[in-house]
Amino acid sequence: HSRGIWILDHMNALRELTPAVAARPLHLFRMRAAEQIRYRDALGHVGDVFYTGENPPKGAIIDLWLKDAGAATVTIHEAGGAEVARLTVNGKPGVNRAIWDLHYANNGPFVHLGTYEVRVAAAGTTVTGRLEVREDPRIRVAPAVRRAHTETMRRLATLRNETRALGASIAA
Repeated sequence: HSRGIWILDHMNALRELTPAVAARPLHLFRMRAAEQIRYRDALGHVGDVFYTGENPPKGAIIDLWLKDAGAATVTIHEAGGAEVARLTVNGKPGVNRAIWDLHYANNGPFVHLGTYEVRVAAAGTTVTGRLEVREDPRIRVAPAVRRAHTETMRRLATLRNETRALGASIAA
């Protein structure tokens, strides 16, 4: 249509990338808080399908620097140190990105709200950073109610996984 606009958001990596960072084998850029947005996957009307941009990724954006190509392992840990999620980045030299969907591992529910430690291991080095997980800003609920909801969803996910395993053993 002869018009366009580029939106450059989440530029932490570009802002922090200095010659000192580029000399390191591994660097984890600062992460902005991630919100647990409940997206709907419905299509809009036909005009909307052809002429809209992409939404931001669903989850936390984790940008890291790798001096050399290689795999990086990103783990997310809650306050007590327990690992709640693990991601693998098949990195190329330069800035790489991982997206954490803010769920517990193995198709679990959304994690509790709060601060998490992000650990990235690659090239024989480990770096850490902090990530805050916030509620969907459209949802207004007391913290105790939200925590009880998450714990209930975790119990249901455990039961679902146990049921699947039992079903698979019966079928075998």
